[in-house]
Amino acid sequence: MYLSLLFALLLSTAQAATAPQYWIHMAPQRNAGLLVWQDTKQWVSEWISDGSASATWRDPNTGTPGSVEHYSLREGAMMLDGFDQWPIACLRADLVDINSGETVSLTCDKGHPYAPFLIPRDPWRMRIWGVIANSVRFYWEGDFYPDSVTDPCYFSGPITRDVIREQEVWWDSNGVWVRGTGTPAFDAQGKPISPSVTKQSETLVAKGEGVIGLKDLVSGRQSCLYSRWQW
Repeated sequence: MYLSLLFALLLSTAQAATAPQYWIHMAPQRNAGLLVWQDTKQWVSEWISDGSASATWRDPNTGTPGSVEHYSLREGAMMLDGFDQWPIACLRADLVDINSGETVSLTCDKGHPYAPFLIPRDPWRMRIWGVIANSVRFYWEGDFYPDSVTDPCYFSGPITRDVIREQEVWWDSNGVWVRGTGTPAFDAQGKPISPSVTKQSETLVAKGEGVIGLKDLVSGRQSCLYSRWQW
């Protein structure tokens, strides 16, 4: 009950934008980080924040730019407003207390909530149904678990940090599931329905560091933050 009331308050009340603790790499400052596989030390991914609360993911082996995620800090939360040049419209959003199963509906307004400024210590699930560029329907579900982990290949030596474990899955009407599998998230008339999903990917977001690891939940293979810098 406490978790749902907390989120309902945070996501329905306008607040002054302040930098979230755990999502500091996407706050308005110029940061970047390079992730490598723990077993081979080969580059796997790179994130770059350009100082405008947007983040670009790219392949560091080729330098090929990936998708750009546009965020804003408002309404007590980090809000995801669009991908590349396409805006997001939220159709339905809710929050689930993973321990109790209690669900609370969230108000949709333009983009969609991604993470609150105030991070609770209880695990929760965010579920979003929406549309990209007024044409492509999508469904995103993320589970968030507070934890403390050690990154063994951090560039200045092993570090232990408070983290949020984010396990997520994505579907869009192009017909593909990403980072997992699931049943339909929309009915035949295009209305949002609750799918059953299996998540296959995990991201570790550390307090004061940003993303420090990616993990394949099927194979167990994982990466870690090899370097991080400001520019």
